This record gives sequence, C-alpha cells and structure tokens, in this order.
Amino acid sequence: MPAETLTAPAASASVAGTASVAESTATATPTVTEEPITGAPTGADTAQPEAGHESAETGTESGGDDNANASEDGRVLPKAIRALKETDPKAYVAEKTRFFEHRDYKATFPTVAEAKKARQTLELVGGEAGLTQLQTDISEFRNVAQQFMAADPKFAADLAEADPIAFGSHVPHIMAKFAEVDREGYNREIAKQFTSEFDAIGLRPALESAYQQIKAGKVEEGLAVLNKLAKWHDDVRGVATKADDPRYKKLQDQLRAERESKSKESQESFKNSYLTTATEKINASAFKLVDSYLKGKKLDADDRMRLVENVRREADSEVSKDSNYIQQRDLLIGRGDLESSVRFAVSRYEQALSNATKKVMRTFGKLATPDPAPRTPAPVNAAPKAPADGWVRISERPKPFEIDSKKTPGTMILNQQRAILRDGRKVTWATVN
Repeated sequence: MPAETLTAPAASASVAGTASVAESTATATPTVTEEPITGAPTGADTAQPEAGHESAETGTESGGDDNANASEDGRVLPKAIRALKETDPKAYVAEKTRFFEHRDYKATFPTVAEAKKARQTLELVGGEAGLTQLQTDISEFRNVAQQFMAADPKFAADLAEADPIAFGSHVPHIMAKFAEVDREGYNREIAKQFTSEFDAIGLRPALESAYQQIKAGKVEEGLAVLNKLAKWHDDVRGVATKADDPRYKKLQDQLRAERESKSKESQESFKNSYLTTATEKINASAFKLVDSYLKGKKLDADDRMRLVENVRREADSEVSKDSNYIQQRDLLIGRGDLESSVRFAVSRYEQALSNATKKVMRTFGKLATPDPAPRTPAPVNAAPKAPADGWVRISERPKPFEIDSKKTPGTMILNQQRAILRDGRKVTWATVN
C-alpha cells in the first residue's frame, strides 16, 4: 500500500474529445446536497412561545397533547407547526416529531464537522462491534497484567503453553536481567537450583564417605569417591560450555522462518483485500458525486472517466497531507482489522471527494469552449504528420498509473491529449490533422 494514502486510480479508458466535458459542466451544480445539521426545520427561525406561555422546555403544550413526551414542550414549537394541529393533524405530528428530533440531534452534534468527527472516531475502533472487541481485549490485557504484577505462576505457564520454544529462548535473557537488577535474589534462586542438584547426586554424603575412608586409611576407596565427584563436576561444566544443540537451533530457525512467511503472506493478503475493497467503494462514491453534478446530462464515457480521475487525484492529494488520518489508518491496518480499516478510509475519502468534486467541476466549467469548426478529413492514404518536439505518438491514452502526475498537469491531458510518462517518455494520442 502506498505510504501516504490510498492512491489506486479509477479504471481508465481511451479518451475522446474534451469540449463536451467543459460544456456539460460549465454551469453544473450538484443535485444531491447535504442538509446542514445546524439548519432549523420549517419555520424554526421564528419559533417563539405563544403569548402568555412560559418558554421553558418542560411540561406539555397548552390545550393538551395527551401523547406528548414531557420533554417535548409544544409551547416552543414554531407557529407554522402549531398551526397545523387544527388544519392537518397528521402533518402536525410529523413536523413536531421532526422538530424535536432535530433539536436533540443538534444538542448532540452542533455542527456537521463534529458529527463526522464522531463517526470517524467510532470507525477507528471498528464501529460498535469493534468497540465491544476492544473492551474485551482491554479486559484480557488487564488480566494478564494483573497476573504479571502478582507473580501468578499461570502467567509463565500460559507463555510456555503458547510457544514452548520461544518461551525457552527468553529464559537466559530473563536470568541475565534478573542478576542485573537483583543480584541477591538471583543468587538465592541459583542456590536453590544448586542445592536441588547436590541433593539429587548425594554430594554431601559422598564427601563424608570419602573423608571417613581416607581417615581410616582406605585411601584408594576414598579417592574413587572423589574421582566420581570430579567427573560429575566436569560433566556439569561441559553442559554449561557446550554450544546449543544444532538440531534445536535448526528447529528454532525453521519455526521462525515459518512464522515470518505466514506473517508476510497474511500481510500481503490483507493489503490486497484492503486496497481492492476500499478502492471500489471510494471510486463508487466519486462516480456518484460526479454524476450528481452532471444532473443526468449525457456525457461521453471517456470524458466522465476523466472527471472521476481528476476528482480522485485531488482527493488523494488532500488525504495524503492528513497526518492524523495516516497515523490512525496505520494503527487499524497494524491491528489487521480489515472491515474497520476500509470503513475508516472510505469515511475520510468521502469528505475529500466532496471537496475535490467541487473544485474539479468548477475548473472544467471555466474551460468551456465552443464546438470546434469541422475538420476537413485527410485523404485515406495520407501519411500522418510526425510529432514535433520529441513527442511520440501512441494509439490510445496511457493508463493513469503510467503517467507522471507531477510533470503532467490536468490541462495537458484534457486540452492537448499529451502526457509525460513515469519512464520519461513524452507521448501524445491526439488525432492528426
């Protein structure tokens, strides 16, 4: 996945003329608009309690609305809505419900930006399901932390059960760190191990036996006992200085390689699924926004595709500069939460696409030009003119990912049907006059 943002372009097609795009979008405005959260319902701008009534939002409407909720004081309704009670009771109930729902919603989210921010925050943890899972994870981590702090033997037992080889690999490091931070405690634990081993081989009785035999003049018998003890000592030293068992090391390396391979495969699979799913949803939103500005006007498929590609490019530019989004996105991806990662990316892009669509449609509107004069067709057998200034002629427009967007402005593609590719070539697919 790109380091900055989701930049997979919309599917491309060969490009025809450009005049139709400019003409169709010169005065285009969206047909789908977002109703501001802060906007008041019908008549709300003149809402005043009726004369003689209190304006407190408690109690019930004068004259009695037996079904009214105690928190929905009819006295604060706009006059236009109150007037419906006698003339159109059904409309009155509907408008009253809408008014109080809007008021409650506005109290929670005073602005659209705050509502979107709250939605993004929820998406960051994976929605309601993700929030529940997060609470479960926190509870499990808290239990593990409590086991660690309480020196619960189950903590070490669980680690060893999860991966015995990895657990054993950590023991030498733990012992070395133990000796560093608490030498007295380390010596005490080592002494316990020594005592256990000495008791197992009967070190003290053997030394006592050798002493008594030598004292009684049985030197050969006493020396034999001491030789056995010396051999045991040498065996212990040999174990301590012996290199790791190559079979054990090989097994460790093999298991490590398998884990790394599985992790890499899992990451690649996740990356592909994330990019594919998120790109499809984002492109669908881009097409929908562009179509809303076109108001159903017929537009050549290539021209429509060009508009969407420009919208995506502008949206990519905005999102790539949002460091907070990138940080949160990477956290979700690192968690391996595909559903939450896609939802979060799509949610952020929907904002960027809205801004990008407005900008692109304004730009194309300014580029509107009259239909060009009809061209005299060239003779069938006439040889095409050679491109000038190092431009190489190609049969169709290159794919978006082949174009160097930093060196190729949108107007070059739109008006001149030219582009500079990532490999440095300058190409044109314009029709030869």
